[in-house]
Amino acid sequence: MELAGTDGNSVIQIGGHYRPERADCVGPLAAQSIDQLRGYVAFISADGLSTDFGLWSNDIETAYLYQHVIRNARDTVLLVDHTKFDAPSLFRICDWGPVSRIVTDRKPSAQWLEFFEERGVRVVFEEERT
Repeated sequence: MELAGTDGNSVIQIGGHYRPERADCVGPLAAQSIDQLRGYVAFISADGLSTDFGLWSNDIETAYLYQHVIRNARDTVLLVDHTKFDAPSLFRICDWGPVSRIVTDRKPSAQWLEFFEERGVRVVFEEERT
């Protein structure tokens, strides 16, 4: 709703099976909708992250849909909180290749920062307040 009122932004809603507990749509209809789009910036989340296998989801439907979203996007931005680092989940979404930026609530560990720097992933976080 915030983006729709901003000049120059266009909001497209996809169809599919609505899950009220997650406030999202998934399934074949959602994937078919995504497959009709190209060239957008994808803002996605993940339930877990690992340096060796990438981004993870707790459920297969989300992982499957995000794979379509990432494949068709021109850029992928990952939005996660600090609890997702080193917390792989059950279903793999993708490796780190498509991710250009990560936005998180806390500064990641030195190991994660080095990992992101090696891959050219820009990290955005709120500086700790004193």
